[in-house]
Formats: sequence, structure tokens, C-alpha cells
Amino acid sequence: MDSTTDSYEAELETLMGPLYVAAIDAYMGGLFYSKVDGDRAYGPTMGDGKNPKIGGGSEDVKVRITRPDASTGLGGGEGQTEGVHNAPADAFDFTDDFNRVRSEMNDLVKPWKSLPDPNQIATKIQDYRDGVLGNLIWDGSSRADLQTVADGKGDLPSSDQSGRMKEFLSRLDGAIKGPGSNEPNGKSGLSGSAADAFIDKYNVKMPGVIDNLNTAGQLHRLTLMVEKKIFEDSRKKVVEAIKNATATFEMIGNKIGGGEFKLTLQFVKAALDLVVSFPSTMENLGFEAAYGVIESADRSKAVHSYQQVKEEFKQALHAISWDIHIAERSVNNYLSKNLSILSQEKDRDYSNAKFQLKYGNSPSQDGKQAKSDKGRDGSPIRDTDGGTLSVSEASVDDISRAMWDIHDLVNNAGTKLGGISMSDVVRRDSSIGFGETGPSGSYDQYGQVLYELLRDLQWQIEQGIVNLKLAYNDLQHQDEDSQSKLNFVATQIQQGNSGVDPWDQQKQTDINSYNYFKNDPGAQDPAPDQQLIDEITQLMNGQGG
Repeated sequence: MDSTTDSYEAELETLMGPLYVAAIDAYMGGLFYSKVDGDRAYGPTMGDGKNPKIGGGSEDVKVRITRPDASTGLGGGEGQTEGVHNAPADAFDFTDDFNRVRSEMNDLVKPWKSLPDPNQIATKIQDYRDGVLGNLIWDGSSRADLQTVADGKGDLPSSDQSGRMKEFLSRLDGAIKGPGSNEPNGKSGLSGSAADAFIDKYNVKMPGVIDNLNTAGQLHRLTLMVEKKIFEDSRKKVVEAIKNATATFEMIGNKIGGGEFKLTLQFVKAALDLVVSFPSTMENLGFEAAYGVIESADRSKAVHSYQQVKEEFKQALHAISWDIHIAERSVNNYLSKNLSILSQEKDRDYSNAKFQLKYGNSPSQDGKQAKSDKGRDGSPIRDTDGGTLSVSEASVDDISRAMWDIHDLVNNAGTKLGGISMSDVVRRDSSIGFGETGPSGSYDQYGQVLYELLRDLQWQIEQGIVNLKLAYNDLQHQDEDSQSKLNFVATQIQQGNSGVDPWDQQKQTDINSYNYFKNDPGAQDPAPDQQLIDEITQLMNGQGG
């Protein structure tokens, strides 16, 4: 098929004419009529077209029933007689019979014209590749694994092909560490016991979280690839079933003595084989690869009449529908199981979290954090307990710019993911497969959790930027006001009030961006001063980098 034009329905239309004709031939054969007059008509089988007893007469008679148009299967059924006496005017009118046969064939095939267009699914796959994975992917080792999974059926982006996550993470690392021995007169970077948790959270743990979210996205995208394969192959099977029915009807209509209706059903296994080479990165995260496929048996049955062929044709189409059901049920279970595995993140702490930048211990009533809590717990920068902090203004700006660039990629990935629906491209007649929209419900549920994880990460990065700015400000002023502002933002981070909760089974789209800019005079917590607001706003508007 053309990559932009769906020719499937047109192909079925071209097959309907020969199917109508062959079915009517078989139907007439059951009534002891065969093709005569150069296949332009039907005549009684016995007596070489003559039957002296028709209509009660005593003379030889000639009966002809017009045959449908050979290409369209339309028309035909009008009776023509010679020598018939005392017969009703419509005694040899088969137009209603022919219309009924055509209607029966059309009723069987019509639902299958609605099969999803694989090209439309392919567009969603490409959008997912470029818009979601292209913004997140950065780790070369996992990328090699995933190319094996794709197996030429939809490659995945590399950092060179799409997205700049690797570049920005590298910039962040360099800005945090400073130039070191390469530039002895350069900036100092970020260091000190008070900054350890910030460094661990954003420079050590965040890249792994991004990579894992990318992997979770690859699993999600893989289900679209399976759906595409299902409908590529099921379309071929429908065409095959129609052609087989046509050929079998023709054998019966030609008085060959019957025929054998055959249909090979193996496309389910072929579709789900896409995950045979399941990436080790996904297995390491606990995801499941097994679909639990039930292989379909091929169909082969001897048939001898129009009714038998019609019934077998019906059952063959039902078998295709059932195979689609099996495949999509497997996809649905696959998504549900892996969503359950993904949701285990809810109960993980900072150290064990894989898909989320968790928050550290809640601050005490005085807004301070115990020394024992300091370090690798995801807590923000706070120098309230005597910890050291060393950072230059230039390093703060460099770190902030790199983090904001990472933020933009995460934001872009989330926005794109929110627009990639399965139901839009897998909709079909509700009698086929796993219902009108297949496993779209589970796809959407999984996708919403992934979407909210991306939005939460976006918020965490925003808060980290502000926290760093305020920590530097406090380092310069060391007064009660600056400490109060630092504690305010630190508490925001600690509470994790992003506005989205991936685990509450609610659909949420907006995060509480920049809530620390809302300078409410009645608020107990102070907002950052205007200078800091201006600095951060400029940065977030792209004026800083």
C-alpha cells in the first residue's frame, strides 16, 4: 500500500464483484441451474436446457435466467422463457434471490472495511519516536538493545538523530563539577556538604530517571507497533478469505463436485514476535515481555453447496476477528501488567526510585533538617545546619541554563505524549477483535501515568533551579530574609506539590509551575524578591541561554 493513501477499502470493493458472481453461480447450482450461452445466463441443468414439464405444458421449453455482470456482480436474475404454458409471470424471476445473496455477502464483508489503516498507526509510531523518545533518549548502551527489538520495523532515535538530552546532561555535569584541571582559572562549579543532595539528585540520579522514563516510553510505543502489525496482517487475511470464498464458490458453480475452503491463520504470532527480543533494559526495570500467545489453527473444510461455503466464509472471518481479539487481549494484559509494575514506584523511597525524583524527609517544624538526613535523600540545598556551600554566580547561571534546557526537553516529551492516542487510529467495527478501540483504554492509562511522571519531573527541575538561585542568594546575604525564602522553596520541594500525582488514577495535565512567584501579601511564606523573580523569569523565557 501507498504510505499516504489507504487502498484497502478500494481493494475490497474490487473483490466484491467477483465474490457476488461466484456466490450466485453456486446458489444457482444448488437449484440445478448451470451457466449457458457463453456464461451470459443460467439454464436448467437437466435436458440440455429443455424441460417439457415446466409450467404443466407438453412442449419442449427453454428457460434462461440472466447472469449478473461479470465484473461488478450486479444485475441479473430476469427470467426468459420459450414454450412455457400456464406458468406465473414471475415463475423464473430470481432478482430477489440474487439481491439476497449479494446482501448476505455484503453483510459478511462490510464490518471488515473498517479495519484500521496501518499507515495512520505508523504516523503515531513516528510521532512517538521523534517527539517523545527523541527528547528523552541519551544512553548509548540501551539504544543498541532497542534497535534489536525494532528489527527494522520501526527504528528508535539516537542522540544524534533526534533530541539533545545527552548534550544538556553533559553540560549540567560540567557546570556542576567545574572545569577542573583543564581550565585552572575557570569557574569553581558547585561543591560543599550542603550541596551534596542537590548534586546527587540532579546530576547523579536524574539522568537515570530520564533514561528509565525513556525505556518505559519505548514499551508503550511498542504496543502501537504490535497493533500496526496486527492490522497489516489481518487485512491480508481478510483479502485472502474473500478470494478463497470466491474460488470455492466458483468450483461449486462450475459443478466440479465441491471444494475445500482453506485459510492460514498465523498472524497473531507474527505480530507478537516483535517483542521476542525484549530489551534487557526493560527486564532490568522489572517489566514483563511475555504476551501469553495462543497460536491459531489453520482452517480447512470440505464444502459442497452455497450455504456451506457461506457458513465457512462466515466462520473464517470470525476466526480472523477472534485472532485479533487474542492479540489485542494480549496487548491489553501486557499494558496492564506493566502499568502495575510501573506503579510500584509509588512505594519506593528516594534511594530506590527508578522513574521519579522522590523527595527527602519532611522538614521539621523549625524548617531545618537534621544532619543525619543530609546527603543522598533528594533534599534541596539548605545550609541551616552548618553545612558548607561553594558556588560562583557564573556556575549558578550555567547549571540553571543546562537544567532549563533539560526541562524543555522533558516538557516537549510530555506535551507530545499527551497528543498520541491509540483510539484515534485503531477504531473499527465493534464486532471485530477486542472491541471498537481495542486495548486503547489500557494504553491511555499507562500513557497518563507516564505523562504525569514527566510533568512531575519537569516541576522538580523547575524547583531545583529556583532552589539553587535562592541558595546562592542566601550564601551572599546570610540574613533572615534570604534564609526564609530558601526555606519556603525548600519546603515546596520537600512536600512535592507538583500538582500531579501519577498514582491517584486521576487525569491531570497542569503542574504548579512558578507558584513561588505568586507574591501574596497575605501569605505566611514569603516569595522570592523581585530581582530573583526577574532573573529566573528571564532564564525560563529563554533569555538566559
